[in-house]
Amino acid sequence: AADPATGAKLVFSGGDLQASTTRRHFVAAPAGATAMRCRLEVSGDVGARDGAGCYLEICDPEGAVQGDWAGYARPETSPVADTVITAPGLRPGIWEMNVVAAIGNLVDTNYRLTVSFDAYDVRPAEVTALARRGAGEPAVSTLTVTRAFPGVFKGEAVAEIAGFGREREIAVEQSDEWSHAFKLDAVTPRARFHLALDEATANLFTDCAVNVLDADGHAARATGFDGLVCDLDMSLPAGTAAASYTLKVIGGFALGADAESWGFDLSEEYLLAAPVAGEVSRAGGGDLHLHCGVPTELEVSFGGTWPAPPDSLLPIGAVEFRDLNLDDRRPGDRAGRLVLAVPIRLAE
Repeated sequence: AADPATGAKLVFSGGDLQASTTRRHFVAAPAGATAMRCRLEVSGDVGARDGAGCYLEICDPEGAVQGDWAGYARPETSPVADTVITAPGLRPGIWEMNVVAAIGNLVDTNYRLTVSFDAYDVRPAEVTALARRGAGEPAVSTLTVTRAFPGVFKGEAVAEIAGFGREREIAVEQSDEWSHAFKLDAVTPRARFHLALDEATANLFTDCAVNVLDADGHAARATGFDGLVCDLDMSLPAGTAAASYTLKVIGGFALGADAESWGFDLSEEYLLAAPVAGEVSRAGGGDLHLHCGVPTELEVSFGGTWPAPPDSLLPIGAVEFRDLNLDDRRPGDRAGRLVLAVPIRLAE
């Protein structure tokens, strides 16, 4: 387990990983962690030779793959593959780190996997209101951020209204299908959906398909649940001004009677073609340094405006904190890595 008192860091060194094989490491995420950085290095510093390479697959405590694709780490091109998992996706429990050697490797792979954690207390936990002091004045909110683990954050914070969204519980009765119509246009040309099942419901299925159908009923996207979750993106085709789609969930029940009553959690996001940028500043100005145990008050402000949200949707975005500290950088490290994302979900 990663001990916050010693920097909340674990290091795994691996050698002689043969092509097309996998080595597994397990990490216990400490309670309160808001970000987990997974840094995979394949370089001369760890004894790797040209022709070696591997990538990292990160699985959460339920076995679902998490994190964006960071690519292969290779000595001759990109020696470091860096991935960050943030809350709420990051949660306490045992995480599985699968280091996978490329099938076309010319030599065995030596690597070093470093997993470290950051933790911040944020009050309030999300931005739900942005108030304007007067006509023509920016919309403003405040956050108080305290670093919980030893060390100092040195970096920047940026704010953005990214689009419109909502979260809801879907109840399905007397059917093995559920559908939802949505539209993409020049204002919101991209949609992102996250679906989650509880374990009891997931155990009712042999599989569960999640598709996006176009206006003619043809599949524009076809996927399904990976364990308990499904993530799906849909973008407006280039050159198309607007298009209508249907999100369709089809449960493959082992027993037909189980289709009488079931459901899942759904998060919908419709992303703006032109996100609205805000500013984040601290009292007195200056560089943004967050010391362990020291509360820091920040002002989040938006001078611009955003389109009116469609019915039942609300403006969403985030205040993101990016680490620019050069003291712990090594060649190949990604600058400006995300360590904290504070949701913006405006109530009105």
